[in-house]
Amino acid sequence: MPDKMRRDFLSSLQQAGFNTSYTLHHIHVMNADTAQACRRPVFARLLLASLLFGWLTICRGADRDTAEVMRQKLQYSQAVLRGIALQDFVVVKTNAQQLVNLSKLSGWQARQGPEYELFSVEFRRRAEALVEAAEAKNVDAATLAYTQLTFSCVSCHKYLRSGSAQKVLFRLPPPSATTSSSSKVAP
Repeated sequence: MPDKMRRDFLSSLQQAGFNTSYTLHHIHVMNADTAQACRRPVFARLLLASLLFGWLTICRGADRDTAEVMRQKLQYSQAVLRGIALQDFVVVKTNAQQLVNLSKLSGWQARQGPEYELFSVEFRRRAEALVEAAEAKNVDAATLAYTQLTFSCVSCHKYLRSGSAQKVLFRLPPPSATTSSSSKVAP
């Protein structure tokens, strides 16, 4: 409060018969209490805003990690297909192994839960079957494993888009059964 206003205020209080020292003390205490009471909600709001911002940043970071992992998965899958088409088993094995490794990263986990874990395990098994087929230089087994790997990707993406845990879409035979029967195909 400016000095001139304060003097005018005090003189009007004295003229009205008020004890100015008590009044000034009361006004000061009231202002201090009010200021402290106003600071509490501001502090709480700032704390809440910073926690919310931090949480959103973490969530966006996880989304970015998942998006990057999925982009890499697509690149490795395309390289596997190119390797199968050219019967370049070194390319197939290298990129299939990268898919196995990728499926173990934290960014791979787009969702938490038992259903998603089933899809992840299925994908990893199919990628490992691809590695085995490449080591055996068996183009038919590699083609079958690649098709099953792609099917597991599409099924998982359909499941995630549906948002329903009730729609488990497929049950493929284990890769060892399909790989061993494919291995018997004449070269």
